[in-house]
Amino acid sequence: MLLRMTLSVWNHRSTITAFLLLCYFGTVYVYFADGFVLQLTEECLFSYAQEMGDVEFTYVFAFNKQKILFYNQTAKRFLQPQPNMGYKVINNLQFMLNKNKIFLKWLNTAVDTICRNNMIEHWNQTAGRTAKPSVTIEYLIPQSSAFSTRLVCHANGFYPGEIILTWFRNGEEYPDATTTAILPNGDWTYQVKSYVEFTPHMMDEYMCAVKHISSDASLIVKWDPRMDIFKHYFSIIATVVFIIGILSCFAGLIFWRSGFSSYGYQPLKTNLET
Repeated sequence: MLLRMTLSVWNHRSTITAFLLLCYFGTVYVYFADGFVLQLTEECLFSYAQEMGDVEFTYVFAFNKQKILFYNQTAKRFLQPQPNMGYKVINNLQFMLNKNKIFLKWLNTAVDTICRNNMIEHWNQTAGRTAKPSVTIEYLIPQSSAFSTRLVCHANGFYPGEIILTWFRNGEEYPDATTTAILPNGDWTYQVKSYVEFTPHMMDEYMCAVKHISSDASLIVKWDPRMDIFKHYFSIIATVVFIIGILSCFAGLIFWRSGFSSYGYQPLKTNLET
């Protein structure tokens, strides 16, 4: 696996060189173009982050998004992507750079001063980092299916993107599982879903096992149909108790109001009545 790391590490040599080349190209093209872009890129190429010896440093010149010159560490000189591109100004620039022994010496040692000194830090902060997934199981009722239950295992927020989701029923791997494509979240993490459809039985137990590089052991989430049935009946019982409570409250209020109205005005006995 070949990895490319572009480092924005500039020093006084890079700044001075860029300024001189900018002036050089500006002087040549100022009367022939409305504008131009000169881009200088330092790149570190390596196979694995752990193998510090297998590193190559390149110094690339691009003019208006076209690669025109690059430093080859093996040849220890600047080369053109296509020999004799036909532009005299590029040939003159190549000759000028290859005559600069001090600059070439700095480029030859840049594999240590730039690549190896910065590669581990950049690798650990970007491609070398890991994020542990969060795993949940969602219970659904299929709209059109011969089965009555669908379970969805959702792994979210993991990095890197390589992950394995496996379903088990009563301890044995469940083969009829469907896994979606791994989708990016846009924040250097990924998500994926795997679902199974079946008709549950009281004694069955299902679980989703997720294997990812961020964890030594598989992450396991279980689903028991008995728990789902218990939750279903519990919600029904709670609803019935709530309705009975509301009716009892109204009945008590009506009874209290009717009892209060029976105590009306009682006239006092006077001497005339006796």
